[in-house]
Amino acid sequence: MSADNKKVVIHMGAHKTGTTSLQHFCVHNRDALLEQGLYYPDTANPETYLGPYGRYRFVNGYILTNKNYDASQFDKVLAEYQSNPAINTLFLSEENLFYSRLKEHKLSHRALKKLQQHNVHIVITLRRAIEYICGIWQEYVRFSNGDDLYTFFKKYNYTGDLAYIDTLKETFGEDRVHLLVYNEQETTDYDSVDHMMRFLGLHDHGLSAYDHRHNLGAHREVLDRMCFLNKYVPSAPYHKYRQYLPRNTEISVLNSLPDKRIKAICDRYYPVESKFAQKHLGRDYLYANRYPKIYGQERDAYRPDKSPLNAAIMRAVVREAFLDTHFKSRHSLNILLAEIYARLPADVVIKFRDTFEHYKRKISKHRSLSQLVLKIRNRPAKSVD
Repeated sequence: MSADNKKVVIHMGAHKTGTTSLQHFCVHNRDALLEQGLYYPDTANPETYLGPYGRYRFVNGYILTNKNYDASQFDKVLAEYQSNPAINTLFLSEENLFYSRLKEHKLSHRALKKLQQHNVHIVITLRRAIEYICGIWQEYVRFSNGDDLYTFFKKYNYTGDLAYIDTLKETFGEDRVHLLVYNEQETTDYDSVDHMMRFLGLHDHGLSAYDHRHNLGAHREVLDRMCFLNKYVPSAPYHKYRQYLPRNTEISVLNSLPDKRIKAICDRYYPVESKFAQKHLGRDYLYANRYPKIYGQERDAYRPDKSPLNAAIMRAVVREAFLDTHFKSRHSLNILLAEIYARLPADVVIKFRDTFEHYKRKISKHRSLSQLVLKIRNRPAKSVD
């Protein structure tokens, strides 16, 4: 394989489009893929914390982000890719690169400079707006968001994510950014892993899928309970308390929405998606149908359990999370404070926390300014010849 035919493929997500399944598949079949010319390097670093699943074990593209950029490790990966004649494709995957609004997840400029010396291709998998936003809300809840689903619908702007694709095309070139369409709602036999493998040229890879159960979507009621906990204790670890949250229903986020809400969101983003499909994919729309498959079908209404017992359980979970997160010991006074805190209305807690964070920032800014003034005052005067 000549150097001219080699390419680097960076898979940037997006979230909730089968990214975890793909990454597990690549790790599970790493040696077999290498025999077919696809190099999925192992960049595992036990010191790097990447979420509740220990993501460093199967995600390798995190070393490209601002937060986790590792120059020496990236150099080793590129050296292996360049020197090994059996490798024709270097494949890196990190869905958080699609979080373009967060500086820590952006593609590092130092990584970008090295990548621009190679034949780089970016791959992004798109999903229908309503499905994507429901999935993104779940990700935000897992990482301390306290907004309920309908509030999140009002705040989140899906067009900003689509606009990022234009930015990538400006950076890497029009023909170097490739879009795939996540098609689970349209086709019963859709397989996101096979979809990516076919794009990479491995049409008949003959490899087995890795049946993991790591990143399944949580039920709507569990996520609503997590929102409640996040309002009180945003820093509480998601998976530690999820098992204690009471639930009465097992309805997914999308299935919990009434048709009226689904229609409103689809209608809102349909013109944007349609223009995007015409511009980047050469077709009128991302999907054959304007609305997801469940639209117009009879399904159970979402009715979360609001009984006094469940309310008491939630308060107990808040109390325990507050104790574990903010106190080193369980003295009686600490327990009393946690009990009082758990009984406060959520809006009071949020206002108190926002006020505290505001003054904390002001004090920090004041200290920085004071240190700067002292530094200037203590600077030795320049001698005049």
